[in-house]
Amino acid sequence: MGKTITISGKDYDFDALNDTAQKMATNVMAADTRLEQLRAEQAMIQLARDVYAKTLVENLPRGEGAAGNPPGANVVH
Repeated sequence: MGKTITISGKDYDFDALNDTAQKMATNVMAADTRLEQLRAEQAMIQLARDVYAKTLVENLPRGEGAAGNPPGANVVH
């Protein structure tokens, strides 16, 4: 028995699947891998954005003439 894949809770021998099912299973696995990569990239971008926004707020002028937004308010939309 070759590589086993699980689809909807049932195990299948990948090599026993027809060509179309093998291709679709491979496509699903590739899509899942790409989604994981995109989620990780999104998390990194969100973290960077949060740091940029925090640094921006920390470097805004204070006192006279400063807008009345409280610290931590939404930044740049």
